[in-house]
Amino acid sequence: MINPRTKGKKGEDEACEWISKNLYESKRTLRRNYNQVYIGADIVSHPFIFEVKRSETLALDKWWIQINKVYKRLLEHKKPTIRVVMFRQNHRQWEFLISSETIGCTAGYIRITDARFKEWASKYIVR
Repeated sequence: MINPRTKGKKGEDEACEWISKNLYESKRTLRRNYNQVYIGADIVSHPFIFEVKRSETLALDKWWIQINKVYKRLLEHKKPTIRVVMFRQNHRQWEFLISSETIGCTAGYIRITDARFKEWASKYIVR
């Protein structure tokens, strides 16, 4: 059985690789956030904060609540960010949860594919 902590670190490393390749065209190397006690997010890449999950069992609501706690703490310190949950099951593509505020709702999230996330997120990337 794989140690959950090891699996989490491996998932975060995979996510960093995906983000670097797909959002920054490998021009930017990302690393896991080793200071998670202070910031709370697995990956921080301005303007995004990512909570990364590698799990066969999906807990979308729980994960969204988790990233929202981090988001609210950062807002208190006047650090505007875009919160994202990035998750993947074995042998599947990455999927993403983004705020439903992007379509005018006041709460909740939208589940999108990696291709749609790449398209959506590209407008926030400074090249």
